[in-house]
Amino acid sequence: MADLKFSQHITIAARSYLVQLLDDCDGNVTHAAERAGLRRQSMYKLLARLGLSADEHRPEALHRKSVSRVFREWSGGACGGQCGPSDVAARKAN
Repeated sequence: MADLKFSQHITIAARSYLVQLLDDCDGNVTHAAERAGLRRQSMYKLLARLGLSADEHRPEALHRKSVSRVFREWSGGACGGQCGPSDVAARKAN
């Protein structure tokens, strides 16, 4: 870390702070901005500049990712990953 410039340390700290803030606010940018003392538009600009997205911190996004991952793992084991949801449902019914 000693090789990093001051501005790089600030960027790392800002990203870490915003990730935690978005997690705490379930990806709600308005609430995160209020807690940070920023305007919502400024928060969006800051997130974009740092390459962050509030969508990744919303509970429904986390649920979709985990359900999708579980389905892929399960269907891959059931039919070698070559079947779709209807094929898996048919196998489950049998």
